[in-house]
Parts: sequence; C-alpha cells; structure tokens
Amino acid sequence: MLGKELTLPQPVWSKLNLAWAVFFILCGLANIYIAFWLPQNIWVNFKVFGLTALTLFFTLLSGVYIYRHLPQEDKS
Repeated sequence: MLGKELTLPQPVWSKLNLAWAVFFILCGLANIYIAFWLPQNIWVNFKVFGLTALTLFFTLLSGVYIYRHLPQEDKS
C-alpha cells in the first residue's frame, strides 16, 4: 500500500514487514499467556491499554525507521 507513496529499497520493506509480523506474533503470545495465567481484570487492562500502547509505540518506531531510509529529496 505505502510502496506507491514512499520510495524505499525492497530490503527496507522486507525488514519492516518482518518486524510487524514478529510484533503481532509476540502480542498474540503475550495475550494468550495473560488470558490463561492471570486474572481476567489484568487481561482486560492489557488488551485495552497495554496492546494499544504497544501498537502505538511500534507504529512510531516504524515511522522513524521509514524516515531514516527515505531518499534525501523525500525527507523535506
């Protein structure tokens, strides 16, 4: 989707895609662990606040990663 809007080398897109895949797998594993081993109120707070904060933080990190690899003329 963003490939048409942003010009980045293919290895950068591949690393970013892999990073998101690993992030979602780890979030899923954490969710399963918390859901089955901790009280329900902790799981609800993790789902609502924890995963939202983690996703926002990872999105910001992805933005920084993309910005670092933009061609010079696209940064301005």
